[in-house]
Amino acid sequence: MTRPTYTQSNVAYDYAIDGVPYFSAASADTPMVRETSDWRREQLDTSTEPGEQSLNDWWRRSQASFHLGAGLNFYDPAGEVVAYGRQRTQQYRFQASRGVDVWTPGQVKLLRKCTQGAAITATAQIASYSAGGEEGVLFSDGTAIKKFRASDGNVATVTWGGSTTVYDLAVNGGTYFVSCDAGVYSGALPAGSGTKWYTFPASVTRSTFGWVKDRLIVCANEKVYECPVPVASPPAAMPAPLFTHPTSSWKWTGVAAGPDAIYLSGYVGDTSTIYATTLETASAGAAPTLAVPYVVAELPRGEVVLSMISYMGTYVVLGTNLGVRVCLISEGGGLTIGPLSIESDGPVYALAVRRRFVWAGGHFPTGTGTSALYRLDLSTPVDSNALLFPWAPDLESPSGNSVVGLAPIGQSGQTAFLTSNNSLIVEHATDLVTSGWIETGKIRFDTWEDKLFQFLKANDLPGAGQIKASWRGEDATLTDIYTWNTASIRQINVDATDGEPHAHVSFRFTLTQGSATVSPTFTGYQVLGQPSGVRQRNIRLALLCQMREGPVGRRTVERDVWPRVQALEAAERKGAVVVFQDFGTGEQRLVRIDKVQFVSQETPEQRPGRAQPGGVLLVTLVAVD
Repeated sequence: MTRPTYTQSNVAYDYAIDGVPYFSAASADTPMVRETSDWRREQLDTSTEPGEQSLNDWWRRSQASFHLGAGLNFYDPAGEVVAYGRQRTQQYRFQASRGVDVWTPGQVKLLRKCTQGAAITATAQIASYSAGGEEGVLFSDGTAIKKFRASDGNVATVTWGGSTTVYDLAVNGGTYFVSCDAGVYSGALPAGSGTKWYTFPASVTRSTFGWVKDRLIVCANEKVYECPVPVASPPAAMPAPLFTHPTSSWKWTGVAAGPDAIYLSGYVGDTSTIYATTLETASAGAAPTLAVPYVVAELPRGEVVLSMISYMGTYVVLGTNLGVRVCLISEGGGLTIGPLSIESDGPVYALAVRRRFVWAGGHFPTGTGTSALYRLDLSTPVDSNALLFPWAPDLESPSGNSVVGLAPIGQSGQTAFLTSNNSLIVEHATDLVTSGWIETGKIRFDTWEDKLFQFLKANDLPGAGQIKASWRGEDATLTDIYTWNTASIRQINVDATDGEPHAHVSFRFTLTQGSATVSPTFTGYQVLGQPSGVRQRNIRLALLCQMREGPVGRRTVERDVWPRVQALEAAERKGAVVVFQDFGTGEQRLVRIDKVQFVSQETPEQRPGRAQPGGVLLVTLVAVD
């Protein structure tokens, strides 16, 4: 767009506005003034409790808790109220973390470290046990089954009765079950010798099962069986199938229980479906029987269920090739599938439940290839209408590759998992990771204007250890700010960045242990900033506007008065952006005409024709460039 300008000729004008030249009429009463516009907007706080909007001068962003999980890209709390219909959702979320526990409101501490519990040479399965006065996990190693005892880390071989590759493991409290190509075996926990209970039909190449509603549900190839236990005269032939999938290559991947149904997940190719079978009572006093399974949910094409677990009769959690979804169980056994709460870097082959949390096996989300768990909090939805739940990266393996099996260790509060590079990884009972970090969402104060992020305040609780603060701008470079000892410093106040304008910044806080079992406790931060480059310049001018005009010593010119007044008033009314030229300084910039005042002391009798009143134009311009 080309805006009108004026080119000086043989008349030495002082200024030009929108291509129209003017002589200055500056005097002691009407001086030329350049000043900064008012740029701070008065704020009215109408909330029910005080907050950062109650404070003046600085723009502020702060967080005092991080318990609503990771995945927040931009930290703009005001926008979140509209997006989710829930206040303060973003205020407790962050962008990413590694090695830290965020689930206690108001505290961030280091997680416990993980160590290798056993080396594994072949395909493995895992199941938790708590029996015989001890706790641990059973895990397979090709054709062998072993027991890891949590109290001392002892690994012992279990004589399970079979000699071929183990397909799956399950426990029912006092008994373990094993499936292989030959059939189903069972033994007493924690390490009793097993015997064969059921013989599979020939050519079973895959199997998964679960102990649900006091029933052993066995999925072998494309068939589903309900196997009565115990078996009167083992080994017994498999009962008639409860259901046979019409596609012979169908792969069953999970068995889970709900209040009114048992759920079965599986897939073929890129298509995945969840079936439900309900309990039916044939006659009074008779044991309930299972109905033929029917479809209750289908996943989007290209996403397949690889693992499934139920939670408190309320939710069914799905691990897929894309991440983790939470499904709401409806009355009668129906399922409402939620969106991906976690979008993982790799397939989620394993899930486990303890307290209010679900752990999911995957890769660490930074793309490092490290085996790691995600933790999902099912007690507090991020959005109750959309089945989205808080999550964060959790325990991490000292080795790489995918997590393929996962189980809590009895009631110990520890977790064990299997990795695809043949390791049993066990959470340590007391020792912590050496260091971990949490990074905030990008702070932009809900605007893309450049800001000066001036000061950072960070807080911690008394205790041994160190915390380091770093910042990251648009170029994604992480720059350290300050490191302090939490044993002696409760709060820091430091320069937040490099002092240059930025559209957004994020902050990373790195925690380093005080000892093997002692973590520093990070409690929150506040950053202070101000807009940069948005302060506007006001220019107030007094301009001659007469029929005959010209300052002393300069050429006098004759021009119409009224068209010049009308042109300025029209530009003011439209809010048009025009060009202002100062021929004395050589300045040329874009302005908006904020105010026009025409002052004339001539009476009609003093001017010819009474149509061209001479006077002075008092004009206020606001620079917009």
